[in-house]
Amino acid sequence: MLQSLRDSFRLNSEKLNRRELFRRWPLLTLPGLLAGKSAVASMASRSAQVVTGLYRSIGVRPLINARGTFTIISGSLMLPEVRAAMTAAAQQYVHLDELAEAVGARLAELTKAEWGMVSSGCAAGLTHATAACVAGGNPDLHVRIPNLAGFSKDEVIIPKHSRNVYDAAIRAVGVRVIEVQTPEDLEAAIGPRTAMIYILAGPNADESPLNTRVIAQIARSKGVPILVDAAAEILTVPNVHLENGATLVGYSGGKCLRGPQSAGLLLGRKDLVRAAWIHSAPHHGFARSM
Repeated sequence: MLQSLRDSFRLNSEKLNRRELFRRWPLLTLPGLLAGKSAVASMASRSAQVVTGLYRSIGVRPLINARGTFTIISGSLMLPEVRAAMTAAAQQYVHLDELAEAVGARLAELTKAEWGMVSSGCAAGLTHATAACVAGGNPDLHVRIPNLAGFSKDEVIIPKHSRNVYDAAIRAVGVRVIEVQTPEDLEAAIGPRTAMIYILAGPNADESPLNTRVIAQIARSKGVPILVDAAAEILTVPNVHLENGATLVGYSGGKCLRGPQSAGLLLGRKDLVRAAWIHSAPHHGFARSM
C-alpha cells in the first residue's frame, strides 16, 4: 500500500514538470474528467482512489471540505511541489541547526522579513516567540521555563480584542497576562517586566482604536516587541503586519500556504527568530516536544 501511494504521488519530471502541470490544469475541469482523455486527470483520479482507500482501510471516512482551512478538517491539501520536496528531503541526513540557519536565510529572501524559522504549527511558533522574548537565546534560562521565578521579564500584554483560545500557546511559557482595552491602558501597563505584546490578526484588531499601528507607536519607544498571530491569513510580501510595526508574525504552514498541516512559520526580527529556534527541537527544554 505504501509503495502504491508513493508511486501515485511521485512527480515524474520528464513527463509532468511543474510548468506542464499548470498548463494541463484546465483539463481537470468537468468536461476533461468526463472525456477521460487527460493524463493529468487520470493521475489525479488514481491518486484520489489510493488515498480514499488508505483512509477507509482504517475506518476513516474522507470528506468534502466546504468550510475552509480549519485544522479540525485537515487544514489545506499539500501542493504537489511540497509532497515532492518532502520525499526528496527524506532521503538524506542533515544537521538541524545548520538546516535552520539555511532555512532562516532562505525565508528572509522569500518573504523580505529579516529572518524566518519553521515551527511545528503556528501555535508552536507563538510559544517559541514568547520564550524568545522572555529568555532571549540564553540556553541556561530557557531550560527553566515555565518556572519564571527570577526572570526579569515575565509579563505579556494582550488587548482585549485579541484574547482567544489560542493564547494558551502564550500562557504555556508561564507568563502573566495583562489585558488592556485602550491606548491609555497600554501606556500604563508597559513596564520593566513586559516581555512582549500579543495581537490576534483580524477585523477586531484592524478596526480597534488599539490596532497594530497604534500599539507599535507606543511599544517602539519602550523597546517592547510585538507578536502578531496571523495563522489563517495569506502571507503577503512585503509583510503587512511587519510593515504595520509588528516585530514577529506567525503563520500556519498547513492553511493558506498549503504546506504540511503540522508546520508553521515565524518571521521577523533576526535576533528574536534565532532565539526562538533555541527553544525548539532538537534543543532540550520545555518546548522540545514542539
